[in-house]
Amino acid sequence: MSKKRCDRLFAKIIGSTKSVAFNELVKLFEMFDSEVEPPRRGSHYKIRLKAYRMTLPRPHGKHVDEVYVKKAISIFEEIMKNEE
Repeated sequence: MSKKRCDRLFAKIIGSTKSVAFNELVKLFEMFDSEVEPPRRGSHYKIRLKAYRMTLPRPHGKHVDEVYVKKAISIFEEIMKNEE
């Protein structure tokens, strides 16, 4: 994926933390070359991105809880800050 698409998706997620679809958040993690491990059973995905670890539960509805979106945003911002 191109950097431009990644930036657009990141801006969209930052702009609406309450209405982020699960697939959009997973796609953004994949754009950052993270490992997204689906659950063996249950609904919690394990995400590894460099030195960061995160558990992301698959929502029952369409949108991911805001707490997980904000945690993901802080991880992405930290990585971008370190890359500069």
